[in-house]
Amino acid sequence: MFGLTWQLWRIIRYPEWQHPIFQYGRRLRDKDDTDTRIRRVIIGIAIVFLVILTILFPIPVFPSLIGLIIAIPILLVIFHGTLLGAIWVTNIAISLMMMQNSNRYDLMRVTTLSSIGIAWQFALGVIYRHDWLRRVNRVVRWVATLILVALIPATLLLLFSIARGNNTLLQVQQWNILRDLLTMSVIVIFFWLDHMQSIIVAFLWGLLSPTFIHDRSLARVLMPTLYCILQIGTYLVSVIIYLLIRAIIGVLLGSTFIGFISSLLLGLLSFFIIREAILSLLVRLLILRYESSVSGFQHLLRMSPEL
Repeated sequence: MFGLTWQLWRIIRYPEWQHPIFQYGRRLRDKDDTDTRIRRVIIGIAIVFLVILTILFPIPVFPSLIGLIIAIPILLVIFHGTLLGAIWVTNIAISLMMMQNSNRYDLMRVTTLSSIGIAWQFALGVIYRHDWLRRVNRVVRWVATLILVALIPATLLLLFSIARGNNTLLQVQQWNILRDLLTMSVIVIFFWLDHMQSIIVAFLWGLLSPTFIHDRSLARVLMPTLYCILQIGTYLVSVIIYLLIRAIIGVLLGSTFIGFISSLLLGLLSFFIIREAILSLLVRLLILRYESSVSGFQHLLRMSPEL
């Protein structure tokens, strides 16, 4: 199932807009408003980061708070996918429980869709409430595109200048600038990749929730917490693997430009592969918990009108 990211992302981006279950998912509301959940998630993330900073960097509390105040807006921009995912996990979990306890669910099961198909369409509708996904995706896409469009010509001009230059000291400085530009490009790619995969993980995790949690109050606390733990664990493992790759390449190639870029690209690739493995595991759990089949899931992947 390698390449799940692209298949699932296209389905999330291009749902069946006219499907009645999708429209029902968009309309159904929980009494606990989304704005309240946003505040809870932001406060929770702030507390988690404060605890982590206090453990990793045991410095006085006041400077830590100042650093946290400065760092939180930056971190929320970079890891906005995790923030949105934590909100959508809760929305999907609670909404699915409400839907399954309603009389309409029995009517839905009379349709040709399987249980996983009903939950799938409904969860897509939940994600598209207030058109959040389209708005956020539009902003992220434009920001990433503008940065890359600015970086590509700057990189090409710098390479041309390096090729034609004779001043050794100037060339060293230019190589350093080029390294920084390529690093920024990799960060932008990571930013976009994390945006997609964090939302996909949240979508699948939210679908799984009603199969083993049946209490709404417990789901409101447990689902975003487990999701954030999974996300933070993914980031930590990716950083550790990147550091190992960098150490190995440092031994083989030394502190060279090629070695640095190779480390960055392999680190990005390892992050993608880790997330692909998580998505594959979540899909297999979905198939198992909804008593579906691989062929049934592949049918879901073909349901998008754009596929």
